[in-house]
Amino acid sequence: MGEKTAISFEFESVSSPKIKVLGIGGGGCNSVDMLMDEKISGIELIAVNTDKYSLERSRAEIKIQIGETVTRGMGTGGDPDKGRESAQKDSDRVMKVIEDTDILFIASAFGGGTGTGATPVIAELAKKSGILTIAFIMMPFEYEGPSVVEIAEKGLVELRDYVDSLMVVHNSSALNMELTKTPIEVFREINRILLNAVVGIRDIIFNPAYIKLDLSDVKNYLYGKGKTLIGVGEADGEKKGEEAIRRAINSPLLEQESIAGARSVLLHVTHGHDTTMKEILRIMEIIREEASGKMEDIDVNLKTGFSLNDEFTGKIRTTVIATDFIEDELGETVKETEVLDKRTGENLGVEGPEPVLPMDPAKPNAKGTPSSVPTIKGGEDFEPPATTRRKATRKPPFLTKKEEEEKKDIQARSRSIFPASFEKFFGEDE
Repeated sequence: MGEKTAISFEFESVSSPKIKVLGIGGGGCNSVDMLMDEKISGIELIAVNTDKYSLERSRAEIKIQIGETVTRGMGTGGDPDKGRESAQKDSDRVMKVIEDTDILFIASAFGGGTGTGATPVIAELAKKSGILTIAFIMMPFEYEGPSVVEIAEKGLVELRDYVDSLMVVHNSSALNMELTKTPIEVFREINRILLNAVVGIRDIIFNPAYIKLDLSDVKNYLYGKGKTLIGVGEADGEKKGEEAIRRAINSPLLEQESIAGARSVLLHVTHGHDTTMKEILRIMEIIREEASGKMEDIDVNLKTGFSLNDEFTGKIRTTVIATDFIEDELGETVKETEVLDKRTGENLGVEGPEPVLPMDPAKPNAKGTPSSVPTIKGGEDFEPPATTRRKATRKPPFLTKKEEEEKKDIQARSRSIFPASFEKFFGEDE
């Protein structure tokens, strides 16, 4: 017999995805320090500041002083132009630190100089390099004055063009918490939103799962999506699934405080051996109910991953990434609206992004042509946008032939996935 030949294979090593958190300015560096206190693994924490002395006190793993020639290490004095110039002059040093990054979280407090001025510059560098860029922005308290608020709002407008996903916290909303909490406790509560987002995405990518979500899934759901809610919820007890998902999809401190209007939702569920399919289906039902509400034309693109973990016997953890929110022409997330008949005052019960408006041929608009004018509770008459006027001219059920076909296809697919819950989502067959 001939000798056996050993065959060896060489595999190209694949590096793990790199997630980094970059804190910019005083507020952003404080956020990084609070993440350091949590001792989270698999995340690189970086502090960037113009103030040399504040930067020295930071506990971040990597520190970058910017704008030495602009501020001489003494900060910007609240001037965003100095913050912008500082970031531009030291952009090469920042890029060396983030160039190999897959997902970059940028944490910053707006209203001052370094955070407001430097953050859009650094975000633009990251996005142009193909890095998935998620911004966590803290807006000033109202008591800081209108000039500070105005600086923050202008900075936010500039930043929106340079990030893929944006999470905004208005610090004043934290004042609704118990006023007996200390300032440090309040800021820790605000920064817990950032912590949950960072750890949630890390766990989705790195933790083992029997139905796996990966880096590509995360990128697909976050690239260029704008307003974003990333939440984590954990619960035990008889209704652990329902309680966990409700905690994940509601974040009262965020500007985007719920998933209402979200058309894309990425969900990861970690559970023990005692979790039932009934509990899993209830989680799915709640997501669809809360995302679409009574706006029947929202088709939620829901993708799921599942991990089985012995440590989660008796409890469930849910991680949610909600994006692609329906927005109106002013860029505000659309919320359900009660519409009344102008002539009779009757509640039409129409809710959603494109309410069907009662026609009133007798009342001309400013151009002298018949108009379609609703009365909204607490508001004045207004001329609806073109998209709404077009819908108002259709006859019931306001669907084109193509839309009818798409609706039937969605119903068929949903019946196969959730047969027991089909009627709850879609009602009786037409």
